[in-house]
Amino acid sequence: MNEENGGSFLQALQRVIEREGVSVEELLLGVIVLRLWGGKKEPEEVLYRPYVARPVREIQHLKANSR
Repeated sequence: MNEENGGSFLQALQRVIEREGVSVEELLLGVIVLRLWGGKKEPEEVLYRPYVARPVREIQHLKANSR
C-alpha cells in the first residue's frame, strides 16, 4: 500500500468511525476477534454487536479497495 492510498484509507476509516459512533477500541477489538475466530465467516456471524460489525465490514471493503 503506497502512502497516497494509506492516507485515503485512514481518512475513510475516520469517516466510518465518526459516522457509526463506534470507538476505535471497539473497532480494533472487533477486527482482532474476526481475524482470530472468524475464518471465512462474515462479521455479523462472529461479532454480536451490529454497531461494531457494520464498520468492520466497511473496513474490509476499504482495505480491499486500497490495494
